[in-house]
Amino acid sequence: MQSECYPRPKGDNGLGVHADANVGNPKWQEDLALIERMGLKWVKVMTYHNSAKPFVEALLDRGIFPVVRMWRDKPNPGVLGAEDREAVRMFAAMGVKYFETTNEPNLACEWHGGMPHTIEECARIAAENWVQDANFILDLGAVPIYPAMAPTTTHNHSTAYPTFDMLGLGFQHIGPGPFEDGAVIGVHNYAFNHPFDAYSDADPCWWPSWRRIGDLAEAIFGFRVGVICTEGGFAQGQADGTYPYMGAYEMAWNYANAFKAMEHEDPYLLAVMPWLLRDTTGRHDKKAVWANVPEIVDRVAAVPRFERRLVCDEIGRTWDSPNHSSRNGAKPRWIVLHDTEGSLAATYQWFMKPDSVSAHVVVDKDGTAYRVVADDRVAWHCGWSLLPGYNYCDGKGAPPTPNANLVTLGVEIVADAYPTPAVYSDAQIEAVRQVVSNWMARYNIPLEHVVCHKDIDAYNRRSDPRNWDHGRLVSHNSLADEALNRIKEIIAGYGL
Repeated sequence: MQSECYPRPKGDNGLGVHADANVGNPKWQEDLALIERMGLKWVKVMTYHNSAKPFVEALLDRGIFPVVRMWRDKPNPGVLGAEDREAVRMFAAMGVKYFETTNEPNLACEWHGGMPHTIEECARIAAENWVQDANFILDLGAVPIYPAMAPTTTHNHSTAYPTFDMLGLGFQHIGPGPFEDGAVIGVHNYAFNHPFDAYSDADPCWWPSWRRIGDLAEAIFGFRVGVICTEGGFAQGQADGTYPYMGAYEMAWNYANAFKAMEHEDPYLLAVMPWLLRDTTGRHDKKAVWANVPEIVDRVAAVPRFERRLVCDEIGRTWDSPNHSSRNGAKPRWIVLHDTEGSLAATYQWFMKPDSVSAHVVVDKDGTAYRVVADDRVAWHCGWSLLPGYNYCDGKGAPPTPNANLVTLGVEIVADAYPTPAVYSDAQIEAVRQVVSNWMARYNIPLEHVVCHKDIDAYNRRSDPRNWDHGRLVSHNSLADEALNRIKEIIAGYGL
């Protein structure tokens, strides 16, 4: 599923918080004032049946997305009961899009009657229970969240099972079906005293831990899946002695900078909702509760307002070509320009034909851009090409290895077929410039890596894009400056 297809609030910034740990939400009006002051667009809400209805209504009225967790004590094993299902129907009818139905099934404390004695059985039961609830939620047109695991490497059935192992086993057991239909993966990205930009994939206790979880899902399913952080964040103390003690000031600084970085974060990370805005239960660490640490609220409120600009925002329509494959861990490093040598309709038929060709974007003569293949997937547009380290052919027809498509993004510009002269409208040039400059900024692609297909063709068979004035696109005062300005904005976003 392409990242732009997941529901998002208007003016989305991907920023949120976990509201009160109390399912009664007795101070929700005060919480709402803090949420609006900080400019948050997502809020994790705990509800027992329909107990959070007034809070959810107020959030929806303000254009804020509530992510509703249907709370049950020790929910594993088990599925939603009749009252919970009726509450989900009610919330979905109100406009709620995202639901959690269970919590951290890799912890023994979340199981009644004890956790299964093997991780395989634990993962199987949790996954099968979730699928039943997920199908119910999908039928309502809403999005079920695969249960987030507690971040741990412990392997002991009396306490916990490792995060990544539990997820991998669960994904393998249920397969891609629910995620093809729109389900997403929950993540609890607790970083403790690790800085927001520190990361290791050896364990899950880092702010960017969702990256490994997303990679794990892609490796098993063969496609990217949206992830959503419904708990997590930083904690005062020194859980990891290799990093300094984290106090209130350091917590506030890390939250503010992590939130600023969300403007340019991977679009498959839908939102972050750290723990915890308020705790009227009195059972949790008071030093982690935002309402008790004014430095956090102040610093988050001071983060400059932004709306996440996904690359797809400039792309008006989606084709969803079947002709794509995995990047196998490679990242886009080049942008290749083509012309279609035919009409938009002919291009559509060609690109939608299975086992044919594709590109990431097609730009029509009127400047309309069409999304064909997601950026994180390989489009089949320049397989026999000469790029450094890719497709150095021996001139004897040997298969190109590795394929240049792995590290390229392709844009097709609609132009009439030869011998009719290819003419490109100002609207086309501007649309291509916007798409390319976005790619340059998002993937840190240098200007010299924006090339024409004819310039890298391995056998000099290509002439596209014909009659193309490359200088018109990449002139110093247009594309290069715009990309440079956006890159500067990204860099500036890492400090207050």
